[in-house]
Amino acid sequence: MPLSAPAAVYTAYLAEAGGALLVALAFHSFYRRYPQGHLRQWSYAWLALSARMLYAGLGAVATAAWPQQLWLRVVAAVGVSLAGWSHLAWLAGGTAELTTGRVVSRRQKLGALLLAAAAVVAVIVVGRARVPERPLALDMAVRAALGAAVLPFAAYALWRLPRRPGMVGAPSASAALLAYALLEAYAALRAAVSGATPFDRLYLADVIALAVQLGLAGALVVSLLEAERQAAYDAASAAEHLAYHDALTGLPNRQLFHDRLVVAIANAHRARHKLAVFFLDLDRFKIINDSLGHAAGDALLRAVASRVTTHLRENDTVARLGGDEFTILSPRIDGGEDAITIAHKVRDAVEAPVAIEGRELFVTTSIGISIYPDDGETAETLLRNADAALYRAKARGRDTFELYRPAMNARALEQLALESAMRRALANDEFVVHYQPIVDVASGTVLGTEALLRWQHPELGLLAPDDFIFLAEVTGLVVPVGEHALRTACAQTRAWQLAGRPSLHASVNLSVRQLQQHDFVERVARALDDSGLPASCLELEVTESIAMHSAEHSADGTIAKLRALKRLGVRIAIDDFGTGYSSLSVLRLFPVDALKIDRSFVRDVGAGSTAGGDSAAIASAVIALGHSLNLSVIAEGVETPEQLRFLADQQCDSWQGFLAAPAVPADACARLLRLGEGEAPAMPVPVAADAPLPQP
Repeated sequence: MPLSAPAAVYTAYLAEAGGALLVALAFHSFYRRYPQGHLRQWSYAWLALSARMLYAGLGAVATAAWPQQLWLRVVAAVGVSLAGWSHLAWLAGGTAELTTGRVVSRRQKLGALLLAAAAVVAVIVVGRARVPERPLALDMAVRAALGAAVLPFAAYALWRLPRRPGMVGAPSASAALLAYALLEAYAALRAAVSGATPFDRLYLADVIALAVQLGLAGALVVSLLEAERQAAYDAASAAEHLAYHDALTGLPNRQLFHDRLVVAIANAHRARHKLAVFFLDLDRFKIINDSLGHAAGDALLRAVASRVTTHLRENDTVARLGGDEFTILSPRIDGGEDAITIAHKVRDAVEAPVAIEGRELFVTTSIGISIYPDDGETAETLLRNADAALYRAKARGRDTFELYRPAMNARALEQLALESAMRRALANDEFVVHYQPIVDVASGTVLGTEALLRWQHPELGLLAPDDFIFLAEVTGLVVPVGEHALRTACAQTRAWQLAGRPSLHASVNLSVRQLQQHDFVERVARALDDSGLPASCLELEVTESIAMHSAEHSADGTIAKLRALKRLGVRIAIDDFGTGYSSLSVLRLFPVDALKIDRSFVRDVGAGSTAGGDSAAIASAVIALGHSLNLSVIAEGVETPEQLRFLADQQCDSWQGFLAAPAVPADACARLLRLGEGEAPAMPVPVAADAPLPQP
């Protein structure tokens, strides 16, 4: 049975409403998977369009079937206008969010709502004058024209969405939106020229509109499926990237570096050329990390990674193994000279200052280098030998590089054995303290002793700090070893005080690792309490480099800890003064009581050479600087009468060195001090230049 005219009209509108609803559901599916504002607004827009088609169908049926029922046409007209403007507002809002990346403000949404309300009011007012079609035609013309203007922007935004080659969903949806824009433009022109309203049917346009809507819905569904597939591909790619790359710097990790090194070795073997492996370690990175926090340390690692990568060739591989360790693979070099050139580039790149958190940080790097096939033919061997060369570079003083030599492996094994022995030495009480007198320049009186650590190795004999202190720093054993030296020196000095030298003081060296212990002040206080040594009789020495770093980065708490020690009564001295790069700001910020002139400036005094003149000038300047700041000045490494006379002429306060005595065990130092013999020790004092000095 054929449909009547009103029923056919309403059926056509119902089909269009169904098509719009499908589009709304497609956008809503997108929104549930990807909760973005423009998708939600576009789902609302096509939902409103579906409502508009239903109201338009009601109006068309009312016009054809019940021409006398004006109220029914007015209701339909109001619904069409309200739904149509809502469709346009949500369409424009979603498009604006997608194209600009900014969320539509409440004020903008309120403006669109007021515009829709004004249009509805106009329809109602004129509807009461029994001509609802006229305002509805004007309403439709304006609204359709605006829709025709907005839809191309939405189509363009969809077209610009990132996609992989072969994806057709978003481009098809973009084409459907452009086709719908043409339909809106036609509707606007028809309403403006002929006064046609949504109640007037044009079946060809209806068929085209329905086809466009269904095409848009289908394109969006395809786009959703493609997006799901792309998301799965991206997740797999991200997982693969994380498995082979460092999360902090984005550089290849140990596994990927090893794989590339294996491939590079195979290529080098086949082509008979050389390759180089570099092992990098940032100097003093732990100090920066502990001082400024892990965020600053991470920023520094990213900056170093970026710089090193930038300064190398495109086919070189830079990897981060963990912590502050990096490796570099140069898959083709001509020989050792090429490797040295690369090492220079890397070192220069790292040394440039880095601005982090408002601070300008300076960091250096030590580099070990191994070359295929000279230093190994497997990835493991090349990495191990580069690591051995790195260890040698750090032992030489850091901020340098070393090419691998076979003797380094023996040295590395020796160091490994030494580390194991060092751990046993703590339990076996093999670390001993020797003492070197500190003598008053004017009177020759022994003021105190400097406690110097030694290791009585059961096989290697007595080892000086140069043989093991670097290893102790690297392994962290310097903390318990240093505390052992502190407690031993305090107890021994107190024993000497009770034996007849009540004013004797102890001078003990500190490492940066000890200062980084959060309870360091409490440890010193306990050592003093346990030994009974007055705090005023303990002098703690920190190197100039530690002092400078603490002044630059006071957030590490070092200055606060030393000030707390000062409040206990402990004295603070800066050791090796003049060998670093300190400034007056260090002496201003640091709670300093004394400066110790490094032995390198005392050694050449009186030599009569240019070096001797320079050293004398520096020593004189340090003494004058110390006295101007009310600090006592101690000279180290005094070995000749001429050096002592010079120091006396410059009014240096005290001295120590072989001229008085080397560092000796406690019992030998007690004899040197002549404790219990009822007389003061006879130490050298400066006399006239032509008179001999008394010997100890």
